[in-house]
Amino acid sequence: MGRGRKETGFFGTIFAALTGGTTVRRTTTWTGKKKTIVTHWGSGKTKEYTHNDGFFGNKTTTKTTKNGRVVERGEVKKGFFGGTYETAKKVDGTKVERNFRSGIFTDYVTTKQSGTCHACDGKGTFSKACRACRGDGQFAVAGKHCANCAGTGSLIDERVCPGCHGDGWWVKPSNSPCRACDGSGIHIETCRKCTGSGLYHYPR
Repeated sequence: MGRGRKETGFFGTIFAALTGGTTVRRTTTWTGKKKTIVTHWGSGKTKEYTHNDGFFGNKTTTKTTKNGRVVERGEVKKGFFGGTYETAKKVDGTKVERNFRSGIFTDYVTTKQSGTCHACDGKGTFSKACRACRGDGQFAVAGKHCANCAGTGSLIDERVCPGCHGDGWWVKPSNSPCRACDGSGIHIETCRKCTGSGLYHYPR
């Protein structure tokens, strides 16, 4: 979390900016609230922790930006049985839960996310053009010309060809429905990321 980290000095900030590290800066808002700003130079993300003294204890609001755009807002609270947790929501509606645990050398964070599957936009399936028929839904069956009249429908003496009855074909060209897509031209594929539910949970 931001509050427990040591503030980064001037040279440390320059080094972090050049190497893609993380810096911590402490300041106050115009209303006098304490604020901690954690910048991750490698990912372009910045997280602001605004510390408030709530009626039931300390409460911290968070705002995460990436390349200048707000991507997440949340609240950090202390649990009744110890520990610290954060509940947040991303701009795409994803719910985020984080549990913080302090270590000797660093903090440990456990993150759970749940929301609409982004791979399929919550539909659970993908609609693609059938590969077998290339989206046409049908296969063209080639015809066969009459060999007696060479497809003309009449013989040399101008009589109607008895083999094709004058139409010039033994087998007329036709179309048959594609068996792979049942003639729809569309192949429905289940989303692997959410296994067709339209939702995802991380970690599962």
